[in-house]
Amino acid sequence: MSDRPFIQKLFRPVSPEGNVHTLGDLLKEMYPTALPNDGEPKRYQVVIHGIEPLLETPLQWLSEHLSHPDNFLHICIIPTPTD
Repeated sequence: MSDRPFIQKLFRPVSPEGNVHTLGDLLKEMYPTALPNDGEPKRYQVVIHGIEPLLETPLQWLSEHLSHPDNFLHICIIPTPTD
């Protein structure tokens, strides 16, 4: 088993006000260290099915197109390799 955290939490694709949530919104709430601060180099890759979607991608789109048969959207956050 890995000592890395596993997070499974419901995150709605639309806010109560009706605004569309993006992958970036999800990361801000669930794993904010995955997002670099202004001027910082990228520390993590966010990967779904081997691709790195844009943080502006709507969660609803990701869910409809990249969820597994179990209806879960599996998102991997991987440290960026350093030289």
